Amino acid sequence: METVVIIGGLHIFEELVGIHCIVRMKNMDHVIYLALGGNMGDRQQILKEAIRKICLFANDKGVCSKFYETVPVGFRSDNLFLNCVIKLKTDHTPFEWLEYTQLLERELGRTSKSINLNYKDRPVDIDILLYDDMQLDIVSPKALSIPHPRMLKRAFVMIPLCDIDDKLSIPGSDLTSGQAMALLPKEDLTSIRTL
Repeated sequence: METVVIIGGLHIFEELVGIHCIVRMKNMDHVIYLALGGNMGDRQQILKEAIRKICLFANDKGVCSKFYETVPVGFRSDNLFLNCVIKLKTDHTPFEWLEYTQLLERELGRTSKSINLNYKDRPVDIDILLYDDMQLDIVSPKALSIPHPRMLKRAFVMIPLCDIDDKLSIPGSDLTSGQAMALLPKEDLTSIRTL
């Protein structure tokens, strides 16, 4: 059995399919940032319902960015995405969040996950962006990387993240969220519109 130890009181994550994770944190009041998006159905209603259920799971009202309409990234579609980012205080572990967000995606109509970066239209996609200052990269059996490995390259993530906090330090990088956003190509930044 592989054990992953992350630096920082002592909290033991439940066993997750063969991986036993021990996470040492300074306290149990954690902060998580989630990115939400979708390009099928009533996008705004689906995102609002996802946010409502996420806040109930976290037992926190959270702070949400504005909603942004964006073109699909990584695949072609006539359906524009609606995207936002939410910040929450939580006592749940990243693995509990992974399980919950995947369950919620299915509940809200998502029938399959993207595999090997092969993206397609979907009613909702929920990604863990950040969890405290944690850096984590587990490939198997369930992939979970924190910070999200492609977040710094995505205007549809960085713009709403900066709505919440443009001075947020990004673990594993020397950049703040605002500095990372400023490095994105101008055409990516100008192709996004606020709803």
